[in-house]
Amino acid sequence: MSWALKFAGWSAAVLMWVAAAPAPAADLRWSPFRSPEHGFQADFSAVPTLTTSGTPGKDKMVQYEFQTAIGTDYAYEVAVLEFGTGYAAPPATADIYNKLVAGYASGSNSILRTQHPRTIAGQPGIEAISDDDKNNMHHLIDIVIANGRVYIVVSAGPKGHETGPEATHFRDSFAFIDK
Repeated sequence: MSWALKFAGWSAAVLMWVAAAPAPAADLRWSPFRSPEHGFQADFSAVPTLTTSGTPGKDKMVQYEFQTAIGTDYAYEVAVLEFGTGYAAPPATADIYNKLVAGYASGSNSILRTQHPRTIAGQPGIEAISDDDKNNMHHLIDIVIANGRVYIVVSAGPKGHETGPEATHFRDSFAFIDK
């Protein structure tokens, strides 16, 4: 299965996970979360749940998803795609970023509204907004290829969330760290 198809499946899983989330939190408080083994840190509203797709040392790509939800309306996630021995992250080109954004939109059943180059944690990447009007889920998506990995930082919620302070806080809190 290609990485693009796995990515599309990941997007669908995120939507199902958001739909099954608990009741909304009364007060959003950010706490730093560090994953040195995956090379990042970000502020989350709760300790994220880790889901892994693939087997390290066996599969050519392993996907790690760090997720939190607030009720059924909001989700925050950092996905890290890591590549096995003999494989490498795709080159950080406009074409690859366009394919990653298109894969996310397709997998989340959303329609791409905007996309543009953006510096993410000091590295060139892409930012996009996609909309699923049927389910009132609007996504702020930031993707960066760095340190031999693909990082996907997503904040999703009702209309307006994708450009609001919580989504931008989550995006801006993402940083690369050493082991």
